[in-house]
Amino acid sequence: MTSRLYADDLATANIMPAIDGYLDAPQVSLEEAVEPVVDIIPNIIFHAQYAKRQCSHPLDALTPDESGCIYLYTMENVGLYKKLNEAIQDKRRHALKRWFRYLKLFHVSLNKLPSSQESVWRGINQDITQDKSEQLEIGKTLTLWRVTSCTLNIKVAQSFMQEKGHNTLLMINCKNGKCIHNHSSYPSEKELILLPGTRLKVVGDPFQLPGIHIIHLKEMARYEELIKLPPITGRKIKSQKLTNNTLYDHQSTFPVKPKTPKLTSLHENATLSTNSTPRINSSSFKGIKSDSVALNVSIDSKSTTKFSNGDIYEGQTMNGKKQGEGTYKWANGGEYTGEWNEDNFHGQGSRIWASGDTYIGRWVDGKKQGHGTYTWQNGSHYEGDWKDDKRTGRGVWKSKDGYQYNGEFLDGERHGKGTYTWSDGSTYTGYWKNGNMEGKGTRIYSNGDVYNGYWVNDKKHGNGTLTWISGGKYEGQYQNDMKHGHGSYTWPNGNKYSGDWKEDQRTGQGTFVWVDGSIYIGDFIAGERTGNGVETWASGQKYEGQYRNSQFHGSGTLTRADGTTRMGEWNNGQPC
Repeated sequence: MTSRLYADDLATANIMPAIDGYLDAPQVSLEEAVEPVVDIIPNIIFHAQYAKRQCSHPLDALTPDESGCIYLYTMENVGLYKKLNEAIQDKRRHALKRWFRYLKLFHVSLNKLPSSQESVWRGINQDITQDKSEQLEIGKTLTLWRVTSCTLNIKVAQSFMQEKGHNTLLMINCKNGKCIHNHSSYPSEKELILLPGTRLKVVGDPFQLPGIHIIHLKEMARYEELIKLPPITGRKIKSQKLTNNTLYDHQSTFPVKPKTPKLTSLHENATLSTNSTPRINSSSFKGIKSDSVALNVSIDSKSTTKFSNGDIYEGQTMNGKKQGEGTYKWANGGEYTGEWNEDNFHGQGSRIWASGDTYIGRWVDGKKQGHGTYTWQNGSHYEGDWKDDKRTGRGVWKSKDGYQYNGEFLDGERHGKGTYTWSDGSTYTGYWKNGNMEGKGTRIYSNGDVYNGYWVNDKKHGNGTLTWISGGKYEGQYQNDMKHGHGSYTWPNGNKYSGDWKEDQRTGQGTFVWVDGSIYIGDFIAGERTGNGVETWASGQKYEGQYRNSQFHGSGTLTRADGTTRMGEWNNGQPC
């Protein structure tokens, strides 16, 4: 767990001066970039060199200096992020000048990373809904005055929330966040950072689950995009009036806490029928708010409607329908906060079922569609594409027990190409059909054995190669998970059999070659030489005749190396 994700950062309520001039600084190596701060961060040059070594082969087309710049920011023991944010939050902008070289390299590094339009999470170990209730009303704008760390993984946030009480969980629909886990010293935290000046709009009233207050925020234009600091995304956004509301960023935290089982289905209590909500009518408004009695209202109008079944809707309406942004609370404890279109969930929104299951992502006509994250109350988790309320497209599913699938889905099942990881560390990478391994794929077992070939219904079927960690190897045909058909097996000592197989045993015609050069060509039954065959020893001795259980048995001729022969009947390897 990194305190970067829960540092005690109290943001000022005042608009900060623009960060000017850092882009004019030269782009230098990481060591040179941190040289101006050697007096405030002990051994910073040494730490910079270490970070670069850890990023010698970076992803995302970054250089080692650029990737190392991000890596250094995430190094908890160095604490660079603390000092940098202190300087950014200092109104005396001259205190930031010594950071210009590092900021320039940081900017160039982040500029190479794609902007992420994701739902991210940030935990705060205080209930900020009490002393900041006015700033957290729907429509209010909050501004972040620091480099703010969030996580893409709600489980990271949830694990912290289970340890402490009276917490606040921020759910942020970001537009310009930068995913840095490919360059982080803590990649498992799935960290995404929001830049100074990020402006967040409150799109749902704070609501409470046991021990947790949840606030739904949506990213607007960054403050620096509206003034002088060049935007990381390079986008130009029309200037608009800024509010003076600033997020009071209390101490927040995200601790870091593989036959394939079927993917967890949606919770039984989380049926899709609960997505439908009552329509607003005139009787619905009685006794609620006097300004909500009109059915023909503008989309910007907000109202509170209490239904006869105890459900409550707070948000925008138009022509008697939920339209725009709003929060619907079911009497049984479920809740939806997000965008609406003609009484349906439509756009970005979060759904919490009474069971504890949650979904955060895109909706179309009341169904999950687009990118979204579903978390089951038992801890299982899916993040990826949806269509018609089912997992369809690409996604990542993880169970609480350590199983994981990363790949393609169709109608809620693994279908297409993907990688499944078992809790013991074994993996399968290849093709799937209706939730089962089917087609060509590679299975790496926990003991190191490897199978590469074809599968049908989770079983080896068709041509394939199985290599044992002990050195054995089989190449050939499989049926119903067993060696069946034609194939060759090589033992670790070099002996080799090539021929027919039946139900995992050598049965039929085949050739067995010993490592010393001896060879048998003939019949096999259940793994033994049985039937007619010819065996030639490396010494030159030769037997041609009948076998049973790998011994001479029946009629046969033995020709010794000196040329003498013995022709006749044999019984269990002995002449009769």
